[in-house]
Amino acid sequence: LEFPKPETLRERERDERRASERAAGPAGPGLLAAGNLSWSLYILLFLGLPLTLDTFKTFQTEGEEYEQAFQQWYLKKEIKASISSVWNRIKTAWGS
Repeated sequence: LEFPKPETLRERERDERRASERAAGPAGPGLLAAGNLSWSLYILLFLGLPLTLDTFKTFQTEGEEYEQAFQQWYLKKEIKASISSVWNRIKTAWGS
């Protein structure tokens, strides 16, 4: 029975520590070891909150505000369709 050399044990421990740090991800070691968030996470939270609220507002399909916004969108769509139809008739009549 042979025991590994001390250098081999140190190298193995170092390799295991590096592997566990890589597995934890970019925010893992900072949060777990130091107990604080990385500066980049504050930026993500700061930018993510308005995006989240805007997404919630976009996909909310109930309420008076939604109904008014839908009516405005539908009216614009109908006006564009009418203008396009008139323009196509003018182009067809002018070309004939």
